[in-house]
Amino acid sequence: MTEFNIALRTLKQNDPKLGEIIEVIKPQYNKKKEDALTTLIKIIIGQQLSGSAAKTILSRVEDRLDKKTFNPKDIETISNENLRSCGISNAKISYIKGLSQILLKEPTYFENLKQNNEEEILKQLCKIKGIGIWTASIFAMGSLHYDNIFPYGDVTLIKAIKNIYGENILIEDVISKWSPYKSFGCRILWQWVDKGMPN
Repeated sequence: MTEFNIALRTLKQNDPKLGEIIEVIKPQYNKKKEDALTTLIKIIIGQQLSGSAAKTILSRVEDRLDKKTFNPKDIETISNENLRSCGISNAKISYIKGLSQILLKEPTYFENLKQNNEEEILKQLCKIKGIGIWTASIFAMGSLHYDNIFPYGDVTLIKAIKNIYGENILIEDVISKWSPYKSFGCRILWQWVDKGMPN
């Protein structure tokens, strides 16, 4: 049995309401194979934007660099004006450039980061300008493949939880049932919302 199937079985046992959603949507999970820098840049670009807006901006950046994955030298070389013309704000440009500087100075930054537990990884990522708990959490879930992360502040997840469990439910009361597979619980709810929140 794959880890994902074990996670689904555990979530069904611990949270019957989530179990019903699992039965309805038959969730899928494919690990992303993208490099860490590209993933983190995409997350930063997508901060506080709709999915479609983020995709449009990212597509422009890919066209400018003529590639779909980025390395620190790419980001260091492209001008602020070029990035701005793609639709990236000045603040996000400084975050992305700052991140590339870290990797130019410490090429093994992400490999070193992976040696830590979830809590320490989030703490270290949040030290980077422009990376808050949501960005750090999404990155740890998607790129570092940590299983027990909940991205606090994710509006979609909070709305979905309140829709399922009631407006007055405490988020911690729900997600505590998902441990040690909080990341999978989040993916299930995102897929449920993407499919129109079927009953």
